[in-house]
Amino acid sequence: MKSIKNIILMFDPYKQSFLFFKYTWLTVVFICAAVWLVYVFRDSGFINGVLYNPIVYLPNFLIHEFSHRFAGPVMMILGAQYGDAMNFQAVLVIIAGNAGETLVPVFLFFCALRLKGGRMLMPPLLYWISTTWYDVARYVSDARAMTFHLASSDMVSDSKPGTKGDWWYILDYFDALEYDILIGHVFYFIAAFCLVMAIFSAWYIFTHLEEFALEGKKNINKTPVKMQTYEELTKDPFSNIVPPPSQTDNSMHVIKIKPKNEDL
Repeated sequence: MKSIKNIILMFDPYKQSFLFFKYTWLTVVFICAAVWLVYVFRDSGFINGVLYNPIVYLPNFLIHEFSHRFAGPVMMILGAQYGDAMNFQAVLVIIAGNAGETLVPVFLFFCALRLKGGRMLMPPLLYWISTTWYDVARYVSDARAMTFHLASSDMVSDSKPGTKGDWWYILDYFDALEYDILIGHVFYFIAAFCLVMAIFSAWYIFTHLEEFALEGKKNINKTPVKMQTYEELTKDPFSNIVPPPSQTDNSMHVIKIKPKNEDL
């Protein structure tokens, strides 16, 4: 248990993520219920619009296709083969699309946690992560049905329904094509959880701003302040300074001269 905590603190040294929020039983029940509702009504107009809209679709699409283009030449050097004789290197190129789409906001999320005050970036980044999981869930669930219009990485051409997508090749390679709906539901659930935690984190941070501000001040000045006693506060600050000799005090200027012996 201690090792797990150390791993978490390695990624979140300032304890800013939702893992360190203060929860009550009522809060946990509310979060679970909210995740379930988002999961069940994921295809409704409102939730679908929140998780799948042009604002989030464009960056996700660009990262997705760039990841394909970046991984392609690398895997070609390593011997990627496409077509009926597709090998593991070629599958990695296909996986790179959704992997890059999801890992970019995840990477930024962990970078934010390593910054003081980075918790303010957590809600929008969690929301971004939820949209990537929702996108991949839709994509996986359509592996066998093939009802989607698929855009190409050239951003001009597209494919009509009936075209095999990335996840058809991925699942077919691992002989898991029949589990596309099940895997899609798992990804839908992850997307619902991330969306709910994004909303909850925004609410929690807003309602605990004063508490977080006090914690920030404590972290800035970790050196304990020494409390002074009444005697120390009322002590004359010049009491340790030796006063200069007074000019009227002849005793301070008496020079004793030893009389010189004279021969009589």
